[in-house]
Amino acid sequence: MSTSQIEFRVASLEDMDKMKDFFMEGHYSSGDPMVVELVKRKFWTLNDFNELFASFVDEDALQYGLSTIATVNGKVVGAFVNFPIYTKAVEAKFIVPDDHPSKPMSQVLSYLHTQVNPNVYPSSRPGCAWAILSVSSEFRRKGIAQKLCELAHEAAKNYGCSFIKLITSSKFSNRLFKEKLGFEEIADIAYKDICFQNAHVFEDIEVHTHAAFLLKIL
Repeated sequence: MSTSQIEFRVASLEDMDKMKDFFMEGHYSSGDPMVVELVKRKFWTLNDFNELFASFVDEDALQYGLSTIATVNGKVVGAFVNFPIYTKAVEAKFIVPDDHPSKPMSQVLSYLHTQVNPNVYPSSRPGCAWAILSVSSEFRRKGIAQKLCELAHEAAKNYGCSFIKLITSSKFSNRLFKEKLGFEEIADIAYKDICFQNAHVFEDIEVHTHAAFLLKIL
């Protein structure tokens, strides 16, 4: 199937249910190295993570015109969930108790944010947090991720955002964001250095060994 048969557009509140269903199918969870490792170590189940990522698809994600979606005959085959910065509701999504099974993931996010000098952010206008990008396994390698990002980039500019920030662990995503979309790497962390409950839970990750904080000034 060519990309000409795929509809790309900014997501709206009317898309909430089918976008939640898309993430419940596990397209994002099964490809995230941190999730795969935590499931393997029995911290949490894959379905638990699917529910977590599906919960990000809410009014904050859809009412501002910053998230994007790809569909074929009305079925979601790709989605990019993004938020304006900063709202208390968005910040709360990334705060979990110390004993929560997904805590190692939030530790990665928290560490990277502490490594970023606040002065890198323009202060005159709001920013945008790019959060969860996923494409259905049967529709990958068709340029869908890049088109979702390009559309989200335009949406952020149209909203009046002064910057976009994101955290990525995929070498492909890193290349897409840095080489094609002009993001700059501000900080990174090796997974093997993340410790949770006296264990280095990500030490066996081999394909994607680092997470990176990327930023683009608009």
